[in-house]
Amino acid sequence: MYPSNSSSTNIDDDNQSNEELNSMLAQCDEIDNQLIKMIESLSSNLDKFNKFDQMVEQLNQAETKLLNFSQKLDKLFSHHNLSLDLIDIEQNQIDNDDD
Repeated sequence: MYPSNSSSTNIDDDNQSNEELNSMLAQCDEIDNQLIKMIESLSSNLDKFNKFDQMVEQLNQAETKLLNFSQKLDKLFSHHNLSLDLIDIEQNQIDNDDD
């Protein structure tokens, strides 16, 4: 029978509900901001990993080129040594013919 008191209680309940909702919304906003920061950090780390993978691939390509170059050098030295051996043999034959 106290309508003003009941009305006041309803307003107080509504105010408390609004405050709780505002508090929950603020917490949701904070969580959202933290998630955004985490996603940005993960994205940045992913970019770093992608760059790292690219660097590894470039190093692998460089290693392959270096191995190919090394094999060519080995063949060149082998050919050079064979040529020196042939020159020595020819020189020995010339020396033997002179005797």
